[in-house]
Amino acid sequence: MMHEMSNNLYAIRQKIDQSTRSDELVHVIEEITPHLAGDQNSRELYQLLVDAFQSLRMLTSGDVHQGEQVIRNHLLGYLEQDSHGSAVQRHATSELRECLDAWIEQYPERERVALRAHILDDVLGRFQIQPLASMCWTLAHIGYREERIVEALWNCVRQDEGDLGDTALVTLTALGVLQSERPALLRVAHERMVQHISQPLLVTLLRLADPASLPIVRSTCFSPEHSGEVNREQLLALTVLTEIADAFDANEEIQDQVWQFIAELYERGPKDVAYYVNLGGAFAGPCRCKLLGPTGPRRLGGA
Repeated sequence: MMHEMSNNLYAIRQKIDQSTRSDELVHVIEEITPHLAGDQNSRELYQLLVDAFQSLRMLTSGDVHQGEQVIRNHLLGYLEQDSHGSAVQRHATSELRECLDAWIEQYPERERVALRAHILDDVLGRFQIQPLASMCWTLAHIGYREERIVEALWNCVRQDEGDLGDTALVTLTALGVLQSERPALLRVAHERMVQHISQPLLVTLLRLADPASLPIVRSTCFSPEHSGEVNREQLLALTVLTEIADAFDANEEIQDQVWQFIAELYERGPKDVAYYVNLGGAFAGPCRCKLLGPTGPRRLGGA
């Protein structure tokens, strides 16, 4: 069975390498699809899928209309499939989003602008019919802010109190934050953090980097009921704190709040904080906290 599958993979690879027309590669993708349905953890199959789309991108580099048809009829459907997929599938979908970026960018400006608009029309239409977190990620990846997209994302935030709404919220920050929109984003993110902690919410606070988030992060991610826990959310929460400190590096009061709290965390669990804060690396930014001194953060790690 394994030998037969290996032969099938080799045959598909040959077809990708030897194809000279877009319809041939579309046929290859259609051949790969049933195999993916039965095995979402096959790195080899997903790599073949990514390579087939990359080849299609290059083959359609001189024909934007043909490229648009392939993107809208084939690629966008795959970009919807990683909301609850395997790690291998999510990684492949991330690569396909990078492929979409390169696909759009390869055309002259006038064609590129029109193509992006048509793709956004398509993704937004799909999102309004059936909102998915994966569509939010695609919109964030394209990174083009339009009022209709902002409105659709805010509608999703209001209608969904779970992961989908959180993902729509962080997508709004990826599209560029207007100063007038900051208070609403902060308010909603803070309200949701009190109800539940999620990585999209923490990334929202990371991008906004507002001192008003300091007590929220402290009371939710490092509350007594989380004592003794060390997880990815806490690592991200520490990043939020240090990002705020970096954004207000001339504000001594904020510096004191951030680094004094990290020092308190260290007193509670030295090994956990020294490992996650990694103050010899990502968090070794300038510290102007009176309590710790200019080299205080490194001292936490024992250096």
